[in-house]
Amino acid sequence: MAREGKIVFCTSRELKFEALGGSLAWQGSRGDLFRRITYEHVPAAIERSYFWQTIDLAKYASGEGQVGWYKNFLLKVDENQLLERLKGYMGLPDFDRQNIENLGRFRELCKYLDTDDHIRDAFHLWTAEVNNLDYFLTVDKKFINKMTQSTPLSLPTPPITPADLVEKLGIGILDALPLSDQKFRNLLETED
Repeated sequence: MAREGKIVFCTSRELKFEALGGSLAWQGSRGDLFRRITYEHVPAAIERSYFWQTIDLAKYASGEGQVGWYKNFLLKVDENQLLERLKGYMGLPDFDRQNIENLGRFRELCKYLDTDDHIRDAFHLWTAEVNNLDYFLTVDKKFINKMTQSTPLSLPTPPITPADLVEKLGIGILDALPLSDQKFRNLLETED
């Protein structure tokens, strides 16, 4: 459906940085689920480069860098004081300013979480919410259960697995999984 333009997959800079740090769960032994899919870029709920400027790209892009920023800045900063300090700064987009005003939402999402990975997921979920996306696609069932079964939160953008999304969309016949580039090369070599 995504290849036909019937649904749109989105990503953000924060998700791309996360992908730099390790393998992606959907690129497993059975193939790359999202091969040749074009993603639409959406802005992160708050673009951290406005607040954390460093020349150490490895630290900036690392999971530790992401989680540290979420935990040590977003979960602790007084948003009213921050907004007051940013009043004269014209470089911060209105989108980010608005999300700083609603930083309580991110804190509300994190209140029920106990792992760093889930805090990262909460930021991505918040990003999906502020961009008015229909679903937040994840393969982390523990995160989904925390958000949907263990909390009293209303979720305008529910987290959902790819399999559940397929079911919700009423897709009966699935495309075969495309092989990863390496598996495709190995297949060609064995056929020679």
